[in-house]
Amino acid sequence: METATEQLVTEQITPLALQRLWARRLNGSIIHEESDIAELLLDHDVFPSAQVEDVEAVSKSRACSPVPCFQPRTPELEYDALFNGFTYEEQDLNADIPGLCVPEPVESRSQLLDGATLRDIPALYRVPALHSHELAVVGVWVDPRVITGFKYRVRPLEEKRGKYFFGGRALELQSIGRGYSRRFTFQPNNGRLNDNDNYFWSDSRPDGFTFELEVVSVGDKFTVFDANNVAVAIMEVVDTQSPQEEVDHTVLKDGTVQKTVKVQMLGKVEWFESCAAAVVPVSGTAVATRAKNARSASVVRVTRAMIGSHPRKGFTLVPGINNKQRSTVVHGKN
Repeated sequence: METATEQLVTEQITPLALQRLWARRLNGSIIHEESDIAELLLDHDVFPSAQVEDVEAVSKSRACSPVPCFQPRTPELEYDALFNGFTYEEQDLNADIPGLCVPEPVESRSQLLDGATLRDIPALYRVPALHSHELAVVGVWVDPRVITGFKYRVRPLEEKRGKYFFGGRALELQSIGRGYSRRFTFQPNNGRLNDNDNYFWSDSRPDGFTFELEVVSVGDKFTVFDANNVAVAIMEVVDTQSPQEEVDHTVLKDGTVQKTVKVQMLGKVEWFESCAAAVVPVSGTAVATRAKNARSASVVRVTRAMIGSHPRKGFTLVPGINNKQRSTVVHGKN
C-alpha cells in the first residue's frame, strides 16, 4: 500500500491521463474504448509533438542546405558572379617572377681574365663564357693549355658563334710570338711553305679567340685490341661527331707534354673474326704526347674505348695497322 506522501508525489509527476489508464488496469479492465485511446494519444502532455520549434532548429549543429532560390541568369550576372570577391593585377610578361630561379644561358654569361695570374702584364679582359672544350686567347692572355705541336680549330670569341678560321680545319700550331701582340702561326697549306698566311695576332680582335683541341682527325687509322691485348679489328676514323674535350694536361719529368682528351667519332671497323665491316660510333679517352724537342704531338693510344650503337666495352685503340692476327678463309674446291 502506498502512503499518502508517495501517492501525492506520484500524482504530481504522472499526468492525469496515465493515472486513469493505470487505474483501469488495476481494476482488471484491459480492453479500452477507442475514444479513450484517441483521447490519450491526443494528450500533448503524455505524447509530446515530434515537431521541433524554431529555436531548437537554430540550436542544432548539423549543417543544412539553403532553400533554393531561382533567379534568371544573364551574361552580365554570370560575369559579376564569377569575378565577385576576386582581385587581379596586370603584370608584364617579360618581368621576373619572384621566387623563380631560371638558369642563365651560357651565351649571356661572361668571365674575367687577368694576365697577372699568368705572371704576365696585368691586363684584364672580360669575355663571353666558354664551354668546357674551349680555350681563350685574347691580348696577353693565352690559356696555358694552348701548346705548340697540337692541332686546334680557331674561331672568333663572340657572343654569337662565328665561322672557324682556315676553312674549319684543325691545324697544327707551330709557334707563339712574344710581346703584347702575340703572333700565332699554324702549319701552312700544301704548296705554301714559303708563303704561309695561316697566322693572326692575339690583339687583332677585341673579344679574342677560342681554341678547340683536336687529337684524333678524320683519316686516322687504329688497331683494336681487346681486354686480353689481342688484336681483333682495325678502324679508320670517318667523322668526328663532337668537340674533343681536354680533361688533363701534364708535363712529365723529361719535359714531355701529355694531354688526356675525351673523344667521340664515327669509325669504319673491320673485325678479323667475321671479316664484317661497318661504320659505327666509337668513343674513348685519348692520350696524346709531344716530346720535349719534338715539333708535333701524336696519339699514343685510346683507352676505355666503346664500339657500336650497343657498345662493346674494354677495347684499346693503338695508332697504325697491325693485321698479323687477321686470318683469311678461302672457300673452294681442289
